Amino acid sequence: MSNITKKKINIVGSSLYSLFLAYHLSKDKNNEITIYEKSTKILPSFNHINIKGIKLNPGFHAFEKKRSKLLIDFLKKDFGNKFSEIKKGRGLIIDKYLIDETSNYENWPQKIIKKYNLKEKKINYRIDQVVKKKENKYCSYLVKNLGKKLDYLFTVRLVYPWFFPRNYSINSKDEGLKNLNLIRQKKFKNTYFFPRNYLFENLLLKIYETLKKKKIKFRFNCSVKFKKDKNKNLQAIVNNKIIEGLNVICLPFFSILSNLQNIRLKLPKLIPHQYFTAVIKTQNTNELDKFAEIIVSSDNFKYLRRISKINSIKSKDKSFYQIEFLKDKKINNLNQQIKNYTNSLSEVLDKRLKLKKKIKFNLEGAKFVRFIFSPKEKIIDDVIRRFKKVCKLNKKLLIPRYITWPINTNKQYFNSISDLQLIKKLQ
Repeated sequence: MSNITKKKINIVGSSLYSLFLAYHLSKDKNNEITIYEKSTKILPSFNHINIKGIKLNPGFHAFEKKRSKLLIDFLKKDFGNKFSEIKKGRGLIIDKYLIDETSNYENWPQKIIKKYNLKEKKINYRIDQVVKKKENKYCSYLVKNLGKKLDYLFTVRLVYPWFFPRNYSINSKDEGLKNLNLIRQKKFKNTYFFPRNYLFENLLLKIYETLKKKKIKFRFNCSVKFKKDKNKNLQAIVNNKIIEGLNVICLPFFSILSNLQNIRLKLPKLIPHQYFTAVIKTQNTNELDKFAEIIVSSDNFKYLRRISKINSIKSKDKSFYQIEFLKDKKINNLNQQIKNYTNSLSEVLDKRLKLKKKIKFNLEGAKFVRFIFSPKEKIIDDVIRRFKKVCKLNKKLLIPRYITWPINTNKQYFNSISDLQLIKKLQ
């Protein structure tokens, strides 16, 4: 019997999506799969950060129980991952109010209701409709709290319907937003799953071990460039060599653009925003502990995005929280910016509980995490169109997704399944 020639598949970039894609492709024993990564580890964005000896994810990472059921089952069955369940939902801080995301119109802060003339009837808007309605004034307030010089429509997606009473819903086919509507309507209770020790890098360890057993090869510290050949076909150059086989490019689109050679393409100017995380603690248990995460849009917490309980620290007399925020360029001292947050947080809890003694928060430490961008969709669509015009993608190179911002883990799982058929057609 003659030997069957192996089909070489090269996956460039080690996102969760690409790891799942590699796993699905490995079920065909004739596929020889190699994953190329510029870092020294797979999916570096999931690696822990260390603040004063406390190991943290570089932001709040969790799986929503009902929404992510198929993904959780997949991670358990195929990779042997174990999870802990936190039976808590999501909170909101608006202005100086801390409320549950499922709060109805009657329990919503009356100051917000009256000031922005929010309606009591059931409303179901698309994102593009919101900016044309009276509620746009409220959206403007919410958006400006999240950062300066952010694209408006792009950022409205982060506030609607999250920071509205539950009679407001979003008209969308997106699986995540449909799940959000059901949570807000109290069709089921929102709870979260975390890896057993709460660090997502250990979840990745199980995936990495399984992929290695599947004979999938990993190549780290790889320099990737893209250039056109004489026929305008785009080629992937890894460590100065053209790699043979089908090249599946799983890098974010802007990473592709920044590594183009012999290709003239005017790129949009993107404003980078510094994204930080910090650990704060208090000697008291408090209302924050009722929620797994609290998302924030408040004039009293400029550029603060999220507060979450650090569940990996077990303490009877102290509570630790992770906060995530954009750097305010008007405040030179980062510690002062965080102190403004902790002072405002004390006021919020005092206003809610009417305590005789204020709850005080102390800063443990802070760390820069990454730069984030807020691109205009029309500009991005135009760049993708021009990129496709000047570069041909032949049967040896595939870009399944033109990813321009972080994608939820649930979507990465579903995308890996749907894109599998596309890859098989090119083999």
